[in-house]
Amino acid sequence: MPYLLAHDESIPRGLRRIAREEIDSAIGNLRVRQLSKRDMAVHEARKSIKKLRGVVRLLMPELGAAGPEENRVLRDLGRSLAEVRDAAAMIETVDLLGKRFHADPAVARLAGVRTEFVKRRRNARLHADSTSAAEDGIMTLRRLRRRLNTWNIGSDFCSIAPGLKRTYRRGRRALARARKDPNARNLHDLRKRVKDYWYQVRILESLWTAPDVSPEKALKDLQEDLGDAHNLAVLREKAVATSDVVVDLIDNLEKELRVKSLAAAKEIYAEKTGVHVAKLTALWIAWRGETERKSVKPVISVPSRASSVA
Repeated sequence: MPYLLAHDESIPRGLRRIAREEIDSAIGNLRVRQLSKRDMAVHEARKSIKKLRGVVRLLMPELGAAGPEENRVLRDLGRSLAEVRDAAAMIETVDLLGKRFHADPAVARLAGVRTEFVKRRRNARLHADSTSAAEDGIMTLRRLRRRLNTWNIGSDFCSIAPGLKRTYRRGRRALARARKDPNARNLHDLRKRVKDYWYQVRILESLWTAPDVSPEKALKDLQEDLGDAHNLAVLREKAVATSDVVVDLIDNLEKELRVKSLAAAKEIYAEKTGVHVAKLTALWIAWRGETERKSVKPVISVPSRASSVA
């Protein structure tokens, strides 16, 4: 089933179902041994792990002490699988530069940079203990699967509203820092917060009856642009064969993405946190029906001006 709650699913059943499916998908990809398919399989496994973190973060206030621990376990697992993927990301970033500035004579200088990272990816493949990392990852995911039924998940919207509020507030704060000082670190932090919220919106996407109203695509595009900007910053630091003209290409595209991303983020995070979560609650009631109004009524009241600090 898709990575979203179905209309007839309770929140506990739906979120556990989503988590199980992503765990099983990650395990299936980590079992791939064919070298030609290995990179993509690990990439898909890491995507499932990030989706699992999205579920955990949605439930963070509800899970208590177990929440941060589950998040840490998944974070460490994702990092253990990142080595080869990081080298591949640099190659994709060089290709992005080539596509964006295809008419610029400086693009010819990118060939040496690309060759450098192709060699790094090959070395990463040779030295990475992918079999051991995959087996450890499978065991970690199996243990997590067994723990799902111990997760404390409430039956109504009140069980996820605090997680939504926390995630959206963190995004607003990250945006404020990035607008004040749009350095690579602040933009990368904003990207992580946008990505957190993107995964949560995907889980709840059925709340929006019209696809063009859902913020899912805007969040997806924003996290991709911020990801490209981050990769450009990393490329500038890591590429040994980078000439001044290539640095200029990197700087120009990074600036373009930064301006575009900050404008898009300003729209996404335009609402006060309390007002935004109140709107989500109203959408939930409209989707699930009037029978849920009583149980979630405390969440849908819009906070006063004095209490609606993001």
